[in-house]
Amino acid sequence: PLSSWLGAPRRVPTFVLGGLSKFCGLPHLKLGWIAAAGPAGPRAEALAGELRAAPARITGIETKPKSKGAVPPFNTSALQQAASNRHGFTSQRTMQIAQKLYEGIEIKGQGSVGLITYMRTDSFRLSDEALAETRAWLGREFGPEYVPPKPNFYRSKKGAQEAHEAIRPSSIDR
Repeated sequence: PLSSWLGAPRRVPTFVLGGLSKFCGLPHLKLGWIAAAGPAGPRAEALAGELRAAPARITGIETKPKSKGAVPPFNTSALQQAASNRHGFTSQRTMQIAQKLYEGIEIKGQGSVGLITYMRTDSFRLSDEALAETRAWLGREFGPEYVPPKPNFYRSKKGAQEAHEAIRPSSIDR
């Protein structure tokens, strides 16, 4: 019977069949995808039949606040992955664009200005000047309550060369 699968009354069951699929025991779900092959097949079919016939109702909804920490700055591989995932760029195209941003573009009244720091780095370290500039900008734009008491620091992988800092905008005000 269904109660033997549940273990406790009024609990919505979640099952793993064959280590591959999970489903929730609500009758309105389509359960036709359960494979009848293998040792769990007859048991799965019997359970699916019981779940189709079982009444279900929502007895409560829980909401929980979620917070997400700041993401680390870009290093070369993270920049290439993000460009590939978001824009479909190859790593070669990504590095060509990054090189142009590093070398600089003409900005009216400022001349040729590099927009990012050096893009071939495996470090997540940020300079003290960049951290101070960013914290000041946060305070100006959003208020001092949005400036954390201390900046986030991210560890680089073992063996990473710390000669360059992470890839970042050369100035937060541009």
